[in-house]
Amino acid sequence: MEKGLNGPVGLVFDQAQNLYVCNFRENNILKISPDKQMSVFASGALFNGPNGITIDTEGNLYVVNFNNNDVVKINSGGEAEVFATVTGVDGNAHLVAYNDNFYVTKIKSNRVYQVSKSGQVKLLGGTGQSAITDGPALTASFAAPNGIGVDAQTGVLYINNVKGQWGSRQASAIELSTIKLLTLSQILSHYLDKNEMEAAQKAFKDYRSDPFPVSYTHLRAHETEAD
Repeated sequence: MEKGLNGPVGLVFDQAQNLYVCNFRENNILKISPDKQMSVFASGALFNGPNGITIDTEGNLYVVNFNNNDVVKINSGGEAEVFATVTGVDGNAHLVAYNDNFYVTKIKSNRVYQVSKSGQVKLLGGTGQSAITDGPALTASFAAPNGIGVDAQTGVLYINNVKGQWGSRQASAIELSTIKLLTLSQILSHYLDKNEMEAAQKAFKDYRSDPFPVSYTHLRAHETEAD
């Protein structure tokens, strides 16, 4: 007999207001209907510490496992398959969908990755060093990046870092970092406004050769003390 909630972590609603929950300790995904009826929506060997969850515009769910590198896709019928594998140290944390891409935080490797709709994976930001420093995303650093969200109007990712020792029971401070995702028009405008034609042409060529249609910078946001 399937158990109920046991270590619930990530959650997301679909358009019909059904709630899907990552049931971490039972290695399954629960569905809770608007009338509070709970059932197992997806389970099986592909789930290994399901932690973060998001949904795309077609109603497919995407789940990241904390205990391995897999991103699991679940269709509307509850059928699951490995969608992508985010290389690096185990510890996928959470993910968010934006503009046909997915953005995944990795706590143990202190990095953020981008996954395309076709399952291609690319490092988005973080040197791997456990620190919180500003700068271009690939040279900036994160400290145990965990939760992630996006402002759909501005294309800004918000990522929380843990200041102090991650996993300890001692109180820590949580600090937010942001990554600004830029469109091609924004990139070109940056150089054209300065009349830097050669730089604009290079940026255009780089953009066209890159399967991930974004550029990015990493900026410090603000911090709050944890409870």
